[in-house]
Amino acid sequence: MKRYLTLFMVALFSTSMLLAATQPSDPLAEYLALEIERMELEQELFGIEHNNDDPISIAAVAVIEVKEDIDLDFNTADYLPVNFDARKGMNDIDWNAIKLFEVEEEIELDAKQESGSSLSSF
Repeated sequence: MKRYLTLFMVALFSTSMLLAATQPSDPLAEYLALEIERMELEQELFGIEHNNDDPISIAAVAVIEVKEDIDLDFNTADYLPVNFDARKGMNDIDWNAIKLFEVEEEIELDAKQESGSSLSSF
């Protein structure tokens, strides 16, 4: 009788483990769990709080430009051409008029010739 009871308990345990292992996972639940973990990490690391579920627009991100004068200890104008304008022609480029060509060229490398010694992966 003990033998049958033990066999029944082992069979019941094995069946429950098999059913638990073969249950289909819910991708939405996994995604939500990862998002919650990401938000918790951001809060912990950066102090970023997500109070609502609205997506954040890239336009809402504030960009802080630090305008700092750099002293090079020499006059850069002395090293530029006369009447130099760095912005001249900046908006005159017609990108549709530029033709790009793809060069199809095969490169063959011989490891012995290039390295001067025998290379072996073994």
